[in-house]
Amino acid sequence: MAIPLHNVVEKRSLGTSFTVRSRYVEFALNLPEAKGATVCTWWGATGWSRRLRLFPDGCIDLVWDSVKLVVVGHADVAFTGHLPAQGTNVGIRLQPGAARAVLGIPASSLRGRTVRLCDILPSAGAVEARLGKARTSAEQRLALEWLVADRLEVGAAPVDVVLEAVGQLRDGATRVQEIAASLSVGERNLRRMFAEEVGLSPKALQRIFRFRRLLARLNELAERRAGAADLAVDLGYADQAHMTRECKRISGTSPVALAMYGRG
Repeated sequence: MAIPLHNVVEKRSLGTSFTVRSRYVEFALNLPEAKGATVCTWWGATGWSRRLRLFPDGCIDLVWDSVKLVVVGHADVAFTGHLPAQGTNVGIRLQPGAARAVLGIPASSLRGRTVRLCDILPSAGAVEARLGKARTSAEQRLALEWLVADRLEVGAAPVDVVLEAVGQLRDGATRVQEIAASLSVGERNLRRMFAEEVGLSPKALQRIFRFRRLLARLNELAERRAGAADLAVDLGYADQAHMTRECKRISGTSPVALAMYGRG
């Protein structure tokens, strides 16, 4: 899926002193049974109707929009989506590499797509009914955790080699050949498994993870606490030009421009 740059945004209603707030909050998981395949649960309130720029994280999400439960596929570049006024969403974020175990289909089939979960798993109708009856967003998030836990119990387990490789990439590893060797698997075989289980190549996922680390440090650029060249090297880019190229490829703009945008 993709997530916003700001967790909280406020807007003053025209002609009034009333402030509308848009919020996005992530939560740690409650169920140990779901932790191996998921990153977090989350809740979001749109606040007002607008177009919003979203940035890739390499993950696939299950999202409840108060009407239906959908699967939102992964993206590898930023895009702009439309938010309805006063909408709320609750979701659970799957680890890269866990989609097939939870959904029963290759992650590669979901890239850039949004699909109703009932079209993939007919039994998901019961989960939608449970979500619709839940009194709080916390109950809804827990219901999504149970959905993942139940699917892991009856389906195939995530491929450990892929999850371990994803973990190494998230921790900053850059050389696919070295990752494959550390896991005693051929590089070509690892790339094939990534294509099916993650839906992205190891290199593409590595770029996204590094871009996420860049986003987390944008304030250092905006506040001039770090120079772009030093930050690039610290994040594992070859140099500032390399960082700028990859940032533009993923976000459509330069790190410095993105830092200014990040200040809202």
